[in-house]
Amino acid sequence: MKAYIIHKSDDRPTVIQCVQEIQAKCDKLEALILESVPQKVWKKQAGKKIAEADCAIFFVGAEAHKSEFIDWEIKQFIKKNKRIYTIKLADGNEYNKSLYRSNGFGNMENIAKSRYMYSKEVSIPELCDIIRNDLEMDITEAVKGRVSMSPDVMIEQYKAYLQTSEDLVARRQSVSNFYITVNSALISVLSAIIAVINIVGAQYAMLISTVGCYVISFLGIVLCLNWKRIVASYGQLNAAKMKVIAAIEKQLPFDIYDVEWKVQTDKLGKRKYVSFTNIEKRIPVIFAVLYGVLFIAGIVLTCVML
Repeated sequence: MKAYIIHKSDDRPTVIQCVQEIQAKCDKLEALILESVPQKVWKKQAGKKIAEADCAIFFVGAEAHKSEFIDWEIKQFIKKNKRIYTIKLADGNEYNKSLYRSNGFGNMENIAKSRYMYSKEVSIPELCDIIRNDLEMDITEAVKGRVSMSPDVMIEQYKAYLQTSEDLVARRQSVSNFYITVNSALISVLSAIIAVINIVGAQYAMLISTVGCYVISFLGIVLCLNWKRIVASYGQLNAAKMKVIAAIEKQLPFDIYDVEWKVQTDKLGKRKYVSFTNIEKRIPVIFAVLYGVLFIAGIVLTCVML
């Protein structure tokens, strides 16, 4: 779940604290915050993050309603039909006019503004649950809109989609096996280098060892970073598939996966469930640490030679 953070630069310190508080309550929320960039490339950078985001969280500061940049960001989310959640940093702060729908009557003061807003005002404690419920509702409504087929056809489509989730897990395992093999090969190369040193002799031992440490550690770290990124991507894709499966099951007599999750949660009790994706992501981190130690060894050998 990715949320683009809309805010004025003057409010940035307060907004960062609020985002950290939100993420402490919702560890699956990834905040997309635009860094300080030149104005000529600002829209390009913001557009990339907005396209990536599932929703926007707008922190309404005292001067936010005067910002043309914030208006542009809000309009992008409205165009893309993505949800906007607003959090007022102070009770008296005003909303931007771009958040209000045109009602055709002109005078907004005589009408309940919340009925005509593109956004939903929330508080920090309730934000995570609201976003999660809204996303699940969107998926469920999308499924309901297509359940006009016969039960047999729907079940067959459900079974076919379920198979894609299982295939995805198998592909992820194959990718992990591939990277484990490649990392094992790199370690074997290091062993071969040590063997070569014993054959060549001590004259070139230091130089060969140093070059070997740098090359293998660099290649290994690059591989591990890519490995972790791929595992995370597979995890996000599988999580999305499970949400769709759960939404489809609500139209079936028995929602198996939802019940399975509840049983598993009850069984774990107070212990936090650790997903397979999080466990798999630890493996490349362990390899990366080993390569980091090897890189440090290369630095030490360089200092000795100098």
